[in-house]
Amino acid sequence: MYWYLIIALQAYCLYHFYKHRTNYYWVFLILFFPLIGCIIYIILKVYNRQDAEKISNEITHIINPTKKITDLEKRLQFSESYQNRINLAGPIWK
Repeated sequence: MYWYLIIALQAYCLYHFYKHRTNYYWVFLILFFPLIGCIIYIILKVYNRQDAEKISNEITHIINPTKKITDLEKRLQFSESYQNRINLAGPIWK
């Protein structure tokens, strides 16, 4: 049973490698060290912290659409500057 999961994980990693054309040595790492190679490839190449932050921001925006505006209002109350006023006016007009 575990071999099917490892083979599926290898297939996903190889598909991601083919799609994004990363360095060629990743193929050898994925094929010769199946589980460890796939985990290392996913951590270093697939999972990107910026993408995770972007996804979490989008989910937060879907759940609470006024969160960005309230955050900008709090920032304006903390420091009343011209740039903070412009930042607050930006989302309203878009």
